[in-house]
Amino acid sequence: AYAEKPQDWGNTLDLALYHLLAGETERAKHLYEEALTGGAPPYLIREALRDLDDLLALFPDHPHAQAMRERLQAYLEET
Repeated sequence: AYAEKPQDWGNTLDLALYHLLAGETERAKHLYEEALTGGAPPYLIREALRDLDDLLALFPDHPHAQAMRERLQAYLEET
């Protein structure tokens, strides 16, 4: 679905979370940045933040989830 609709930002953000969970940090980071620079609407960024909060509730020591969360939060604060 990503290849067919690369600007489906909800799908892109979900895919980023899946890659993060799979340990594919660089791919996850790329997808999050793509959504941010591509114009994902703020409500989807907030949903992605909630997803990362859920992940951190289950895995509080996840090595990269907090950094991704901070990046998304900073983006919202900038816009």
